[in-house]
Amino acid sequence: LKELAPIAEDVHLQTGEYLYQPDDVINYLYFPETAIISDFQILEDGKTLEVAMIGREGVAGVASLFNSHSSPNWLQVSIPGKATRIDAKLFRSESNKYPILQTALFSYVNQYIAQISQKVICNSHHSVEERLCCWLLMISDRCGRTNLPLTQEQIAGFLGVHRPSITLITQSLREKGIIDYLRGKIFILDKVKLEFTACDCYSNTKIM
Repeated sequence: LKELAPIAEDVHLQTGEYLYQPDDVINYLYFPETAIISDFQILEDGKTLEVAMIGREGVAGVASLFNSHSSPNWLQVSIPGKATRIDAKLFRSESNKYPILQTALFSYVNQYIAQISQKVICNSHHSVEERLCCWLLMISDRCGRTNLPLTQEQIAGFLGVHRPSITLITQSLREKGIIDYLRGKIFILDKVKLEFTACDCYSNTKIM
C-alpha cells in the first residue's frame, strides 16, 4: 500500500546475512522483492534444516504481528537481493487502519503454515533428488530468477543432507540437461523437466 511508503525503507540483503536468531527481538519486518530469506533450525547433531523460505510472496518476522515479539527460529538470507524493511511497531499500528492489508497478511500466514507442514512431509517421505528439485523451483519462483547464486554446500545445509549427495544429484541433473552449474552458481536450464523430477510438494507450494 502506498500509505505505508513513509515508514518503509529499501534495503539490499547480502548472502548469509542473519536477520534474526532464536529469541532475538523482532524490530523490523522484511518484505523481499528479489531476495530469499530462509527460516531454519539447527538440529542436535549440528545440521541445519530449512523449515520454510520467504520470497516476494511474503514477509519475514511475521511472528511479531501476533504478539510474539521474538524470533522462534534462525532467519538467514539465502539469495541476495532487494527488500523493503518496516519497523515492526509502526507496521502493527498502521496495519490496523487498513483491513485489506490485514486480510492479505492472514492469507500469507496460512500459506506459510502450509509450507512448513508440507516441508515436514517432504523431508520424511521424499528422496533427496526430489526435494532438491522442488527446492530449486521454489527458490526460482520466489526470486524470479533461473540463475541462482548458490553453492552445493549451501544447498546441502538448507536441505539438511551431506554435500556429497548434492554433488552426485547435481551431476546427474546436469547430464540430463536440466541444470548447469559453475562455482557458486546454479542455472536452471529446463524448468519443465525440473518440475517433472521434483516431488508433488512443489505443486502445493507454488506461487504465481
